[in-house]
Amino acid sequence: MRKVFCLCIIILLIGVLFVGCAPEEEEPAPEEVEPVPEEESIVLSAVGFLPQDNLMSRLFFELDENLQEMTDGQISIVWTGGPEAVPGWEQHDAVAAGVVDMAMVSGAYYKDQEPVMSGLNLTPFTPTEEREKGVFDFFAEKTANVGLHLVMRGDYQVNTYFWSVDKYDSPRDMEGESFRSDPRVDMVLRDLGLDPVTIDMTEVYPALERGVVVGGSHPTIIVTPMGLHEIYNYVYEPHFMGSATVIIMNPDTYQQIPDGLQEKFDEAVLKTEQEYLEQTFVEEYEEFMAPFLDEGGEIITWTGEDADWYIETAHSALWDEIMEEDPEAAEELMEMYGVDY
Repeated sequence: MRKVFCLCIIILLIGVLFVGCAPEEEEPAPEEVEPVPEEESIVLSAVGFLPQDNLMSRLFFELDENLQEMTDGQISIVWTGGPEAVPGWEQHDAVAAGVVDMAMVSGAYYKDQEPVMSGLNLTPFTPTEEREKGVFDFFAEKTANVGLHLVMRGDYQVNTYFWSVDKYDSPRDMEGESFRSDPRVDMVLRDLGLDPVTIDMTEVYPALERGVVVGGSHPTIIVTPMGLHEIYNYVYEPHFMGSATVIIMNPDTYQQIPDGLQEKFDEAVLKTEQEYLEQTFVEEYEEFMAPFLDEGGEIITWTGEDADWYIETAHSALWDEIMEEDPEAAEELMEMYGVDY
């Protein structure tokens, strides 16, 4: 009996031993969950008709900073180049074709399709006032007609003056002289009796050195950075128009921005207009005349009948061109500007 009992104990111990040595049953692996893909960031390529270091081109970098801050980095702008990358007069076509996403150009560069864009040169309003009074929407509609989305104004209080090597006591003394021109102002120079010569801004300095032209029409913001103040000796007051600079965008690119981000994009644009264009930009722009004066440059102020004739002729040239091509749009814009022509 004792033998049987011992045998049972031995069998029991062996069983326990085998159970203890058996491999533990593995727990089922949790289901593999695919990580949620992070939303791809939107990087917008941009070009401008002026070099990267120009105060006007800096608008892109100010906008980029606001975009990245307000979209948590989901939208940014990368500077692709200035006129050396795409000639200024071709940049709006490059945007329409989707070669680049954005560009800073003169709205007058596409006046062949929408003549009224030249009227932006004569705006009496701030960028904010243009939005409040429907002027921005007016130009946005005209810009859309040529396959472009109008993002914002590209400058504020940038005025265009005549500059020259030799002195002209009266605007009538410029008659027959060869002055640098561009599509924005050709008609003005012609009506004032000058010989307009279309030259890209990057070629103006050597053209002045060689005597191809003896003057030009430019905003101060272009003269100083381009070194033209080293050649020009005179600038003439009053200015005869502003600047029609705008930032445009490929409309498909804009529409592909998700709704929530598109709203943030528009908010960043407004912030850039109000905080940079209407404040910082104006303050820094006012300093651009100093280098010209430091080089011995002189400001000549035309007054009386000379000034009246000069301004009336310049403005009439601008409005005549628009009226001839699109009288309905011209009249609508003049009503918004509060001018009678």
